[in-house]
Amino acid sequence: MSPLAGTDFNSEVYHLRLLLCNRTDVTGFAEIKTVEGHIHPTLKSACAALNLVENEEEMSLLMDNLVLEQFPSTMRKTFAMLLANVNPINPRGLWDNYRRNLSKDYLHEIEDDDDLAYQLALRDIEEILREFGKTLSDYLLPELDDNVLGRRNFEPDQGDVILNPAEADNVIRGLNIDQRRFFGDVMGAVSHENGKKFFFLTGAGGTGKTFTYNALIDYLRSRGRKAVDAAYTGVAANLLKGTLTSHRAFGLPFEDEGLGLHVLDRFLRDVMRKEEPFGSKIIILGGDFHQILPVVPGGSRADIVDAEVTSSSLWPLFEKYTLTINQRALEDLEYAEWLLKVGDGTANENDSTRIHLKKDMVVDGIHKLINHCFGKDIDKEDAHDAAILCQTNDSASFEIRLCFKMVSASHSKDELADFLRTFPQIKEDTITALQG
Repeated sequence: MSPLAGTDFNSEVYHLRLLLCNRTDVTGFAEIKTVEGHIHPTLKSACAALNLVENEEEMSLLMDNLVLEQFPSTMRKTFAMLLANVNPINPRGLWDNYRRNLSKDYLHEIEDDDDLAYQLALRDIEEILREFGKTLSDYLLPELDDNVLGRRNFEPDQGDVILNPAEADNVIRGLNIDQRRFFGDVMGAVSHENGKKFFFLTGAGGTGKTFTYNALIDYLRSRGRKAVDAAYTGVAANLLKGTLTSHRAFGLPFEDEGLGLHVLDRFLRDVMRKEEPFGSKIIILGGDFHQILPVVPGGSRADIVDAEVTSSSLWPLFEKYTLTINQRALEDLEYAEWLLKVGDGTANENDSTRIHLKKDMVVDGIHKLINHCFGKDIDKEDAHDAAILCQTNDSASFEIRLCFKMVSASHSKDELADFLRTFPQIKEDTITALQG
Protein backbone atom coordinates (compact mmCIF):
# COMPACT_ATOMS: atom_id res chain seq x y z
CA MET A 1 0.00 0.00 0.00
CA SER A 2 1.20 3.51 -0.78
CA PRO A 3 2.26 5.71 2.17
CA LEU A 4 -0.31 8.16 0.83
CA ALA A 5 -3.26 5.78 1.12
CA GLY A 6 -4.75 7.81 3.97
CA THR A 7 -6.08 11.33 3.77
CA ASP A 8 -3.09 12.99 5.47
CA PHE A 9 0.14 13.24 3.51
CA ASN A 10 3.30 12.53 5.50
CA SER A 11 6.35 14.02 3.76
CA GLU A 12 8.85 12.13 5.92
CA VAL A 13 7.20 8.78 5.22
CA TYR A 14 7.20 9.51 1.49
CA HIS A 15 10.91 10.36 1.39
CA LEU A 16 11.77 7.41 3.64
CA ARG A 17 10.01 5.15 1.15
CA LEU A 18 12.06 6.63 -1.70
CA LEU A 19 15.30 5.93 0.15
CA LEU A 20 14.35 2.39 1.15
CA CYS A 21 13.34 1.55 -2.41
CA ASN A 22 16.58 2.89 -3.87
CA ARG A 23 19.27 1.99 -1.29
CA THR A 24 20.44 -1.43 -0.19
CA ASP A 25 23.67 -0.39 1.51
CA VAL A 26 22.28 0.89 4.82
CA THR A 27 21.65 -0.80 8.17
CA GLY A 28 20.45 2.07 10.36
CA PHE A 29 18.45 5.29 10.38
CA ALA A 30 21.55 7.53 10.49
CA GLU A 31 23.06 5.71 7.53
CA ILE A 32 19.99 6.16 5.41
CA LYS A 33 20.43 9.95 5.63
CA THR A 34 24.14 9.71 4.79
CA VAL A 35 25.18 10.43 1.21
CA GLU A 36 28.88 10.37 0.27
CA GLY A 37 29.89 10.70 3.93
CA HIS A 38 27.59 13.65 4.68
CA ILE A 39 24.68 13.16 7.11
CA HIS A 40 21.76 15.20 5.83
CA PRO A 41 19.41 16.89 8.34
CA THR A 42 16.25 15.53 6.70
CA LEU A 43 15.19 12.57 4.61
CA LYS A 44 14.05 14.98 1.91
CA SER A 45 17.51 16.54 1.57
CA ALA A 46 19.04 13.06 1.39
CA CYS A 47 16.64 12.24 -1.45
CA ALA A 48 17.63 15.45 -3.22
CA ALA A 49 21.33 14.57 -2.91
CA LEU A 50 20.61 11.23 -4.57
CA ASN A 51 18.46 12.90 -7.26
CA LEU A 52 15.46 10.84 -6.16
CA VAL A 53 13.00 13.70 -5.75
CA GLU A 54 13.01 14.41 -9.45
CA ASN A 55 12.48 10.80 -10.43
CA GLU A 56 9.49 11.15 -12.75
CA GLU A 57 9.06 7.39 -13.07
CA GLU A 58 8.74 7.12 -9.27
CA MET A 59 6.02 9.79 -9.25
CA SER A 60 4.09 8.02 -12.00
CA LEU A 61 4.30 4.76 -10.07
CA LEU A 62 2.99 6.52 -6.98
CA MET A 63 0.08 8.03 -8.94
CA ASP A 64 -0.75 4.58 -10.32
CA ASN A 65 -0.98 3.33 -6.74
CA LEU A 66 -3.27 6.21 -5.78
CA VAL A 67 -5.62 5.39 -8.66
CA LEU A 68 -6.07 1.91 -7.20
CA GLU A 69 -6.27 2.94 -3.55
CA GLN A 70 -8.15 6.23 -3.32
CA PHE A 71 -11.46 7.80 -4.27
CA PRO A 72 -11.15 10.79 -6.63
CA SER A 73 -11.84 13.38 -3.91
CA THR A 74 -9.13 11.88 -1.67
CA MET A 75 -6.76 11.54 -4.62
CA ARG A 76 -7.13 15.27 -5.37
CA LYS A 77 -6.20 16.08 -1.79
CA THR A 78 -3.17 13.78 -1.92
CA PHE A 79 -2.09 15.19 -5.30
CA ALA A 80 -2.23 18.74 -3.95
CA MET A 81 -0.14 17.79 -0.93
CA LEU A 82 2.34 16.01 -3.20
CA LEU A 83 2.77 19.22 -5.15
CA ALA A 84 3.26 21.30 -2.01
CA ASN A 85 5.58 18.91 -0.16
CA VAL A 86 7.50 17.02 -2.85
CA ASN A 87 7.58 19.54 -5.70
CA PRO A 88 7.77 16.97 -8.53
CA ILE A 89 9.78 17.86 -11.60
CA ASN A 90 6.82 17.72 -14.01
CA PRO A 91 3.52 18.53 -12.23
CA ARG A 92 1.80 19.53 -15.49
CA GLY A 93 2.66 16.15 -16.99
CA LEU A 94 1.19 14.39 -13.94
CA TRP A 95 -2.02 16.40 -14.30
CA ASP A 96 -2.29 15.70 -18.03
CA ASN A 97 -1.73 11.97 -17.51
CA TYR A 98 -4.02 11.52 -14.50
CA ARG A 99 -6.64 14.25 -14.87
CA ARG A 100 -9.39 11.77 -15.74
CA ASN A 101 -8.63 9.80 -12.57
CA LEU A 102 -8.48 12.99 -10.49
CA SER A 103 -11.83 14.13 -11.96
CA LYS A 104 -13.58 10.77 -12.19
CA ASP A 105 -16.47 11.63 -9.84
CA TYR A 106 -17.17 14.90 -11.64
CA LEU A 107 -16.91 13.23 -15.07
CA HIS A 108 -19.48 10.66 -13.93
CA GLU A 109 -21.83 13.35 -12.66
CA ILE A 110 -21.38 15.79 -15.59
CA GLU A 111 -21.52 13.47 -18.56
CA ASP A 112 -21.36 16.00 -21.41
CA ASP A 113 -18.83 18.58 -20.20
CA ASP A 114 -15.32 17.24 -19.54
CA ASP A 115 -13.83 20.73 -19.35
CA LEU A 116 -16.18 21.65 -16.50
CA ALA A 117 -15.34 18.42 -14.66
CA TYR A 118 -11.61 19.17 -14.95
CA GLN A 119 -12.14 22.72 -13.73
CA LEU A 120 -14.06 21.52 -10.68
CA ALA A 121 -11.22 19.12 -9.85
CA LEU A 122 -8.62 21.88 -10.29
CA ARG A 123 -10.66 24.13 -8.02
CA ASP A 124 -10.56 21.47 -5.28
CA ILE A 125 -6.79 21.11 -5.73
CA GLU A 126 -6.19 24.86 -5.58
CA GLU A 127 -8.26 25.13 -2.40
CA ILE A 128 -5.83 22.75 -0.68
CA LEU A 129 -2.77 24.42 -2.23
CA ARG A 130 -3.88 27.74 -0.74
CA GLU A 131 -3.42 26.25 2.72
CA PHE A 132 0.28 25.94 1.81
CA GLY A 133 0.44 29.45 0.35
CA LYS A 134 0.53 28.07 -3.21
CA THR A 135 -1.66 28.29 -6.32
CA LEU A 136 -2.11 26.26 -9.49
CA SER A 137 0.12 28.66 -11.42
CA ASP A 138 3.05 27.84 -9.12
CA TYR A 139 3.06 24.36 -10.67
CA LEU A 140 2.21 25.41 -14.24
CA LEU A 141 -1.20 23.73 -13.95
CA PRO A 142 -4.20 25.02 -15.93
CA GLU A 143 -5.72 28.10 -14.31
CA LEU A 144 -9.33 28.29 -13.16
CA ASP A 145 -11.71 29.59 -15.81
CA ASP A 146 -14.74 31.42 -14.41
CA ASN A 147 -16.53 31.11 -17.75
CA VAL A 148 -16.30 27.32 -17.62
CA LEU A 149 -17.10 27.11 -13.90
CA GLY A 150 -20.12 29.30 -14.57
CA ARG A 151 -21.66 26.43 -16.52
CA ARG A 152 -22.11 24.54 -13.25
CA ASN A 153 -25.81 24.15 -12.49
CA PHE A 154 -26.06 24.60 -8.74
CA GLU A 155 -29.77 23.83 -8.59
CA PRO A 156 -30.79 20.16 -8.68
CA ASP A 157 -33.39 19.01 -11.16
CA GLN A 158 -36.85 19.76 -9.88
CA GLY A 159 -38.59 16.53 -10.78
CA ASP A 160 -41.60 17.29 -8.55
CA VAL A 161 -44.57 19.30 -9.72
CA ILE A 162 -44.32 22.97 -8.73
CA LEU A 163 -47.53 24.08 -7.03
CA ASN A 164 -49.37 27.22 -8.03
CA PRO A 165 -49.50 29.99 -5.38
CA ALA A 166 -53.02 29.08 -4.23
CA GLU A 167 -52.07 25.43 -3.68
CA ALA A 168 -48.91 26.44 -1.82
CA ASP A 169 -50.92 28.81 0.39
CA ASN A 170 -53.22 25.93 1.26
CA VAL A 171 -50.21 23.86 2.39
CA ILE A 172 -48.99 26.72 4.58
CA ARG A 173 -52.38 26.90 6.30
CA GLY A 174 -51.70 23.37 7.56
CA LEU A 175 -48.69 24.47 9.63
CA ASN A 176 -49.03 24.42 13.41
CA ILE A 177 -47.92 27.31 15.64
CA ASP A 178 -44.28 26.16 15.95
CA GLN A 179 -43.95 25.47 12.24
CA ARG A 180 -45.62 28.77 11.34
CA ARG A 181 -43.18 30.76 13.50
CA PHE A 182 -40.23 29.15 11.72
CA PHE A 183 -41.83 29.69 8.30
CA GLY A 184 -42.54 33.35 9.08
CA ASP A 185 -38.98 34.10 10.15
CA VAL A 186 -37.51 32.41 7.07
CA MET A 187 -39.82 34.34 4.76
CA GLY A 188 -38.88 37.51 6.64
CA ALA A 189 -35.25 36.78 5.77
CA VAL A 190 -36.19 36.16 2.12
CA SER A 191 -37.94 39.55 2.08
CA HIS A 192 -34.97 41.20 3.86
CA GLU A 193 -37.24 42.21 6.76
CA ASN A 194 -35.51 40.78 9.83
CA GLY A 195 -31.78 40.60 9.09
CA LYS A 196 -31.65 36.86 9.80
CA LYS A 197 -29.93 34.54 7.35
CA PHE A 198 -29.07 31.28 9.10
CA PHE A 199 -31.67 28.93 10.59
CA PHE A 200 -31.65 25.54 12.29
CA LEU A 201 -34.86 23.53 12.73
CA THR A 202 -34.98 20.59 15.11
CA GLY A 203 -37.59 18.43 16.78
CA ALA A 204 -38.21 14.85 17.76
CA GLY A 205 -39.47 12.30 15.25
CA GLY A 206 -43.09 13.00 14.33
CA THR A 207 -43.03 16.76 14.96
CA GLY A 208 -43.26 17.57 11.25
CA LYS A 209 -39.78 18.71 10.26
CA THR A 210 -40.00 17.16 6.78
CA PHE A 211 -43.52 18.56 6.29
CA THR A 212 -42.23 22.03 7.19
CA TYR A 213 -39.26 21.80 4.80
CA ASN A 214 -41.49 20.67 1.94
CA ALA A 215 -44.07 23.37 2.68
CA LEU A 216 -41.33 26.00 2.55
CA ILE A 217 -39.94 24.55 -0.70
CA ASP A 218 -43.44 24.51 -2.25
CA TYR A 219 -44.11 28.10 -1.21
CA LEU A 220 -40.80 29.49 -2.49
CA ARG A 221 -40.96 27.69 -5.84
CA SER A 222 -44.61 28.63 -6.37
CA ARG A 223 -43.43 32.27 -6.19
CA GLY A 224 -40.62 31.70 -8.68
CA ARG A 225 -37.92 31.65 -6.00
CA LYS A 226 -34.93 29.34 -6.33
CA ALA A 227 -34.27 26.94 -3.47
CA VAL A 228 -31.50 24.33 -3.49
CA ASP A 229 -32.31 21.54 -1.05
CA ALA A 230 -29.80 18.84 -0.21
CA ALA A 231 -29.32 16.10 2.38
CA TYR A 232 -26.26 14.27 3.68
CA THR A 233 -27.67 10.83 2.80
CA GLY A 234 -29.75 9.38 -0.02
CA VAL A 235 -32.39 8.15 2.44
CA ALA A 236 -32.91 11.68 3.80
CA ALA A 237 -32.86 13.16 0.29
CA ASN A 238 -35.76 10.90 -0.76
CA LEU A 239 -37.98 12.51 1.89
CA LEU A 240 -37.71 16.02 0.46
CA LYS A 241 -39.04 17.34 -2.84
CA GLY A 242 -36.54 17.43 -5.69
CA THR A 243 -33.67 16.82 -3.29
CA LEU A 244 -30.21 15.43 -4.02
CA THR A 245 -27.43 14.40 -1.69
CA SER A 246 -25.16 17.25 -0.61
CA HIS A 247 -22.27 15.82 -2.62
CA ARG A 248 -24.31 15.55 -5.80
CA ALA A 249 -26.03 18.94 -5.43
CA PHE A 250 -22.81 20.90 -4.93
CA GLY A 251 -20.13 18.54 -6.26
CA LEU A 252 -18.24 18.85 -2.98
CA PRO A 253 -16.97 16.28 -0.46
CA PHE A 254 -19.08 16.21 2.72
CA GLU A 255 -17.12 13.86 4.99
CA ASP A 256 -18.98 14.83 8.17
CA GLU A 257 -21.44 17.45 9.41
CA GLY A 258 -18.97 19.91 10.93
CA LEU A 259 -16.47 19.78 8.07
CA GLY A 260 -19.25 19.83 5.49
CA LEU A 261 -20.55 23.12 6.87
CA HIS A 262 -17.14 24.75 6.40
CA VAL A 263 -16.80 23.30 2.90
CA LEU A 264 -20.18 24.78 1.96
CA ASP A 265 -19.20 28.12 3.52
CA ARG A 266 -15.99 28.41 1.47
CA PHE A 267 -17.77 27.20 -1.65
CA LEU A 268 -20.53 29.82 -1.46
CA ARG A 269 -18.04 32.60 -0.67
CA ASP A 270 -16.15 31.69 -3.85
CA VAL A 271 -19.27 31.42 -5.99
CA MET A 272 -20.87 34.64 -4.71
CA ARG A 273 -17.50 36.48 -4.52
CA LYS A 274 -18.44 37.73 -1.07
CA GLU A 275 -16.52 37.25 2.17
CA GLU A 276 -19.65 37.18 4.33
CA PRO A 277 -20.48 33.77 5.85
CA PHE A 278 -21.96 31.45 3.21
CA GLY A 279 -21.60 34.18 0.60
CA SER A 280 -24.53 36.03 2.23
CA LYS A 281 -27.00 33.33 1.10
CA ILE A 282 -29.88 32.19 3.34
CA ILE A 283 -29.01 28.80 4.85
CA ILE A 284 -31.44 26.41 6.57
CA LEU A 285 -30.18 23.37 8.45
CA GLY A 286 -32.30 20.73 10.12
CA GLY A 287 -32.11 17.51 12.04
CA ASP A 288 -32.73 15.68 15.29
CA PHE A 289 -29.89 15.19 17.76
CA HIS A 290 -31.90 12.40 19.44
CA GLN A 291 -31.16 10.22 16.44
CA ILE A 292 -27.92 8.67 15.19
CA LEU A 293 -24.65 10.53 15.69
CA PRO A 294 -22.14 11.08 12.87
CA VAL A 295 -20.31 7.88 11.95
CA VAL A 296 -16.53 8.20 12.39
CA PRO A 297 -14.85 4.90 11.43
CA GLY A 298 -12.56 3.90 14.30
CA GLY A 299 -13.16 7.24 15.98
CA SER A 300 -13.28 7.89 19.70
CA ARG A 301 -16.15 9.55 21.55
CA ALA A 302 -14.27 12.85 21.23
CA ASP A 303 -13.86 12.33 17.46
CA ILE A 304 -17.61 11.74 17.08
CA VAL A 305 -18.48 14.85 19.10
CA ASP A 306 -15.97 16.86 17.07
CA ALA A 307 -17.68 15.74 13.84
CA GLU A 308 -21.04 17.10 15.05
CA VAL A 309 -22.29 20.27 13.41
CA THR A 310 -22.60 21.80 16.89
CA SER A 311 -18.79 21.70 17.17
CA SER A 312 -18.39 23.94 14.13
CA SER A 313 -17.27 27.53 14.66
CA LEU A 314 -20.13 28.50 12.33
CA TRP A 315 -22.78 26.95 14.58
CA PRO A 316 -23.33 30.08 16.76
CA LEU A 317 -24.45 31.99 13.65
CA PHE A 318 -27.64 29.93 13.38
CA GLU A 319 -31.00 30.81 14.94
CA LYS A 320 -32.39 27.67 16.60
CA TYR A 321 -36.04 26.60 16.32
CA THR A 322 -37.58 23.56 18.02
CA LEU A 323 -40.81 21.82 16.99
CA THR A 324 -42.54 20.35 20.05
CA ILE A 325 -45.99 19.25 18.83
CA ASN A 326 -45.86 15.57 17.82
CA GLN A 327 -48.12 15.43 14.77
CA ARG A 328 -47.99 11.62 14.62
CA ALA A 329 -49.17 11.17 18.21
CA LEU A 330 -51.81 13.88 18.70
CA GLU A 331 -54.27 11.26 19.94
CA ASP A 332 -51.79 9.93 22.51
CA LEU A 333 -50.01 12.89 24.06
CA GLU A 334 -48.76 10.79 26.97
CA TYR A 335 -46.90 8.52 24.54
CA ALA A 336 -45.49 11.53 22.67
CA GLU A 337 -44.19 12.97 25.94
CA TRP A 338 -42.62 9.63 26.86
CA LEU A 339 -40.83 9.50 23.50
CA LEU A 340 -39.31 12.91 24.19
CA LYS A 341 -38.08 11.70 27.57
CA VAL A 342 -36.47 8.66 25.95
CA GLY A 343 -34.68 10.94 23.51
CA ASP A 344 -33.53 13.27 26.28
CA GLY A 345 -32.33 10.36 28.43
CA THR A 346 -34.71 11.24 31.28
CA ALA A 347 -36.86 8.10 30.97
CA ASN A 348 -34.11 5.85 32.33
CA GLU A 349 -34.65 4.00 35.61
CA ASN A 350 -32.56 5.25 38.55
CA ASP A 351 -29.77 6.73 36.42
CA SER A 352 -29.25 3.35 34.71
CA THR A 353 -29.35 2.52 31.01
CA ARG A 354 -32.65 0.62 31.41
CA ILE A 355 -36.02 2.00 30.34
CA HIS A 356 -39.34 0.79 31.75
CA LEU A 357 -41.87 -0.21 29.09
CA LYS A 358 -45.58 -0.34 29.92
CA LYS A 359 -47.36 -3.67 29.55
CA ASP A 360 -49.43 -2.41 26.61
CA MET A 361 -46.16 -1.76 24.74
CA VAL A 362 -44.88 -5.32 25.10
CA VAL A 363 -45.89 -8.39 23.08
CA ASP A 364 -44.96 -11.80 24.48
CA GLY A 365 -43.44 -14.05 21.81
CA ILE A 366 -42.51 -13.72 18.16
CA HIS A 367 -45.77 -15.27 16.86
CA LYS A 368 -47.87 -12.76 18.79
CA LEU A 369 -45.63 -9.95 17.53
CA ILE A 370 -46.22 -10.99 13.92
CA ASN A 371 -49.99 -11.20 14.52
CA HIS A 372 -49.93 -7.79 16.23
CA CYS A 373 -48.12 -6.14 13.31
CA PHE A 374 -49.65 -7.91 10.31
CA GLY A 375 -52.77 -9.66 11.60
CA LYS A 376 -53.47 -13.37 11.43
CA ASP A 377 -54.12 -13.19 7.69
CA ILE A 378 -51.21 -11.29 6.18
CA ASP A 379 -52.55 -9.16 3.34
CA LYS A 380 -50.28 -7.93 0.56
CA GLU A 381 -51.44 -4.31 0.81
CA ASP A 382 -51.65 -4.04 4.60
CA ALA A 383 -48.22 -5.63 5.08
CA HIS A 384 -46.53 -2.59 3.57
CA ASP A 385 -47.97 -0.42 6.37
CA ALA A 386 -46.16 -2.27 9.17
CA ALA A 387 -42.63 -3.43 9.89
CA ILE A 388 -40.68 -5.43 12.45
CA LEU A 389 -37.20 -4.04 13.06
CA CYS A 390 -34.48 -6.64 13.56
CA GLN A 391 -31.01 -6.23 14.99
CA THR A 392 -29.34 -8.63 12.55
CA ASN A 393 -29.91 -10.10 9.09
CA ASP A 394 -30.13 -13.57 10.65
CA SER A 395 -33.02 -12.57 12.91
CA ALA A 396 -34.74 -10.90 9.96
CA SER A 397 -34.48 -14.11 7.91
CA PHE A 398 -35.85 -16.09 10.86
CA GLU A 399 -38.91 -13.86 11.16
CA ILE A 400 -39.52 -13.93 7.41
CA ARG A 401 -39.57 -17.73 7.57
CA LEU A 402 -42.10 -17.62 10.41
CA CYS A 403 -44.33 -15.25 8.46
CA PHE A 404 -44.07 -17.56 5.47
CA LYS A 405 -45.16 -20.58 7.52
CA MET A 406 -48.03 -18.72 9.19
CA VAL A 407 -49.72 -17.94 5.87
CA SER A 408 -48.70 -21.02 3.86
CA ALA A 409 -51.94 -22.80 4.70
CA SER A 410 -54.08 -20.31 2.78
CA HIS A 411 -51.71 -19.43 -0.08
CA SER A 412 -49.64 -21.39 -2.57
CA LYS A 413 -45.86 -21.18 -2.36
CA ASP A 414 -45.71 -19.32 -5.67
CA GLU A 415 -48.23 -16.75 -4.43
CA LEU A 416 -46.22 -16.25 -1.27
CA ALA A 417 -42.98 -15.93 -3.24
CA ASP A 418 -44.55 -13.28 -5.49
CA PHE A 419 -45.76 -11.47 -2.38
CA LEU A 420 -42.28 -11.49 -0.80
CA ARG A 421 -40.78 -10.09 -4.01
CA THR A 422 -42.77 -6.91 -3.46
CA PHE A 423 -40.32 -6.18 -0.62
CA PRO A 424 -37.05 -5.12 -2.37
CA GLN A 425 -35.01 -5.66 0.81
CA ILE A 426 -35.69 -9.44 0.77
CA LYS A 427 -33.04 -11.23 -1.28
CA GLU A 428 -34.03 -13.67 -4.02
CA ASP A 429 -31.98 -16.51 -2.52
CA THR A 430 -33.97 -16.17 0.72
CA ILE A 431 -37.24 -16.48 -1.21
CA THR A 432 -35.94 -19.50 -3.12
CA ALA A 433 -34.93 -21.20 0.13
CA LEU A 434 -38.39 -20.58 1.58
CA GLN A 435 -40.06 -22.14 -1.46
CA GLY A 436 -37.96 -25.26 -0.99
